[in-house]
Amino acid sequence: MLDTHAFLWWLHAPGKLSKAAREAIHRSVETDEVRLSAISIWEVAVKHALGKLTLPTTLRAWHAHATTFP
Repeated sequence: MLDTHAFLWWLHAPGKLSKAAREAIHRSVETDEVRLSAISIWEVAVKHALGKLTLPTTLRAWHAHATTFP
């Protein structure tokens, strides 16, 4: 299960992850072994609403994209 920060970095700032972490996530996605907790989506929504997290799109668009993740 991916941590919220790792998920955000993987989607929006992969350079913040080590090469090994990026490769591990990629392998896990390819084998359908990685998951994201629903609480991560909630955490992003709350932080965004409080102005503590800037997203590259609207929250609604980000949510639509993020929920296509395995």
